[in-house]
Amino acid sequence: MWEKNKSVLVLVAPGLYQLSMGFFAKKTDCVKVYVNGEAIINIKEKGERRIQHSTGNVTGLTAVDFVALPARARISISFDGEKPAEGFFCMRKL
Repeated sequence: MWEKNKSVLVLVAPGLYQLSMGFFAKKTDCVKVYVNGEAIINIKEKGERRIQHSTGNVTGLTAVDFVALPARARISISFDGEKPAEGFFCMRKL
């Protein structure tokens, strides 16, 4: 459940979920995923693994993870990196 202008997703059903995410910026320091206000995933850029492409940022900080969530879990994310940035966050109930 997501309400317009809210910064959290509320997952009504408990269970296993697949999380897929990607953030694209010149430099991405850290992305965190929170459940009920507590960090559960902390993804950090590990060294300089990306090679600069002539057209700009074509790679990003990406991850796929699996989590077991309680009923009414409140999910939020934070991004720490250079702006402008683009990103996506997908959740799928298994």
